[in-house]
Amino acid sequence: NALVSSNIVDRHYDDFWGAADYNGQTARATLTAGYRIDGNQRLSGGIEYNRYRGSSTWNPTSSYSNRAIYGIYRYIWNDLLGARTIFDAALRYDDFSSFKNKATYRLGVKRECGILPGFFSAANFYSAYKAPGVYEASSPLP
Repeated sequence: NALVSSNIVDRHYDDFWGAADYNGQTARATLTAGYRIDGNQRLSGGIEYNRYRGSSTWNPTSSYSNRAIYGIYRYIWNDLLGARTIFDAALRYDDFSSFKNKATYRLGVKRECGILPGFFSAANFYSAYKAPGVYEASSPLP
C-alpha cells in the first residue's frame, strides 16, 4: 500500500501576546507491505517520510523532516470455545533532521473471549517518542 498526503494550515488568532498569524505545511509519504507466513503468523512493515514546515508571527521559519522504518510480527492462536490470543511485537526507527533519532518498540498480548463477543483483556509494554508538531515547533512557548 502507498499513501501520499499534504496538509496546509493558515490561522489568525488573538492570545496573551496579541494578534498572531500561523502558516504550516506537512507532507507525508508511506509505503507498507505485509506477508502471511502461515495461518497464524504475519509480518508487516513499512517506510515513512514526513516533512514539516511552519511559520508564525513569533518564529519566522521552522522546518524539519522525519524518515522512519518499522516492522511488526503478529502471532494468533485459537483456543477452546472460540477464544483467541494475539501476540504482537513492533520495532520502529525514526531519523529526524533536527531532533534526536530514536528507536521505539511495542510488545503486546490480547486475549479475546469467544463466548462474549467484544470482551477482551490486553496488556502492552512499549516505549515512545514525540517530536514537536509543526505548530509546536513554530510556537512562542517553550
